[in-house]
Amino acid sequence: MQTDSNRSNPQLAAAVVRINAGEATDRITPAQGAAAALYGLASIFKQENDETGALAALALSLSLDAKLDASRILFAQIQGGLGNNAAAHAMLARIPGDSPYAAVSAVTEAWFLVDQGREEEALALARTAAATVAYFLSRQRDAVGLVTFEDRVVEYIPPRRREIGRAHV
Repeated sequence: MQTDSNRSNPQLAAAVVRINAGEATDRITPAQGAAAALYGLASIFKQENDETGALAALALSLSLDAKLDASRILFAQIQGGLGNNAAAHAMLARIPGDSPYAAVSAVTEAWFLVDQGREEEALALARTAAATVAYFLSRQRDAVGLVTFEDRVVEYIPPRRREIGRAHV
């Protein structure tokens, strides 16, 4: 968890929470390990502006582990950047709502909507994503707050912890 990319990886963060709580972790298969390695390679290709190499690595990654949502997100981001919105939307639609990547998927979709001039839909989707993140944070007993703003701060609710069932997100 020493790098920003590790800290921002929801699956890795969830695994650390389980390990710190003393829970057993699931072992991954060789195919899942190879899929994760190919995802890492695709990330490097994307960083080096080699979309073709990245998409090839992601296709292999997803063929080895069709449930690797990190690969789906990166695939959609690259396809969207190339103007292949239908492929991007189709890939994001395959990420289940209970995935640790569901909020990232919604935010990615919202950016695609903004690019298409559909700001109201994008804002609604972003609100849902924010509420989802707040809900999951509160479930793991993290402090959650809210800031709403226009050209100035409209409302500020400071972060605090609440028990599940007592807070309404």
